[in-house]
Amino acid sequence: MAPTHEDVDLRSKRGTHSTFDYSSFIDAEVLRVRETNFFISSSYLALHSPFFYDYFINGDPHRNGWFELDVDPHNFGDLLDIIYPCFKKTNCCQECSSSFINRLDLALELKLRWAVRRLLSDVMCTEEIARTLIEHNAYETYKECFPKQYSTRTHLSYEAVKGTTRIKRDDSDDLAPMILSTEFPDAIYASVEGITFLVSSSMLGLHSEKLRYKIRAGARLPDPIKFDVGLQSFTTFQKAAIGILPPEWSRQFLDDLIVLGATYFYDYYMDKIKRDLSRLPSKFKTKAVIALLSHYRNQSKLDRPNF
Repeated sequence: MAPTHEDVDLRSKRGTHSTFDYSSFIDAEVLRVRETNFFISSSYLALHSPFFYDYFINGDPHRNGWFELDVDPHNFGDLLDIIYPCFKKTNCCQECSSSFINRLDLALELKLRWAVRRLLSDVMCTEEIARTLIEHNAYETYKECFPKQYSTRTHLSYEAVKGTTRIKRDDSDDLAPMILSTEFPDAIYASVEGITFLVSSSMLGLHSEKLRYKIRAGARLPDPIKFDVGLQSFTTFQKAAIGILPPEWSRQFLDDLIVLGATYFYDYYMDKIKRDLSRLPSKFKTKAVIALLSHYRNQSKLDRPNF
């Protein structure tokens, strides 16, 4: 018998947090991780990870709603905290119950790409981290995720352990995006600048307060949903929501995040922009600062979306 929603510890809806409830989403499932049950969005995890894409979308149709993982639930919950909104205001590596290496090891095993990127994006590559990446055959895939100011240390750590570390699991990943199809239970059509394409309603709901309230209330979403934003901004938002962060950002993109109601992602991305600006040499800051100030001037109120 598959676990029911009543069996789920409310604290497990987002790792150890109970502030986010997506149990009303059409793709909501109960995932049993050893002795702990988690509410999860199956489509969101599938779009984040080839492992979960195969598990939920291409998996055994006779599973009858029974989904299980034999991994440490504390590590898994902490990974959910990394990839699900709302994003933590502080470094995600500082407020978890599991160790950094345990989180990295599991993120690589489950091919949770954004979790790996976020874990590596603010740390120096130690020999232990390099060894973990090599053991998963993932060093070449993710070596560029480390901060550029630590590139020499990254190379030295890799050189120090590559000769004595063997591959234990082949979790290599070409990072090709997962393809959304009508096989996804929450797939709907969206229209942007007259172009119609499939989107995940749960992914939109997870990142947009406006759509999340509609989904929670059981409101029928229009088909297709029309978004009054730029096509490039919407495409960038879709990619960023699964961890493919744009190398450059524009005032229009920041403006459109507000229009989309993507406040969690907006807050996270603004924090990232400010951190990146603080690291840039002065001669490269001017263009970025002008775009950021232009965005601020264009918003009458930044702490909530303009619906």
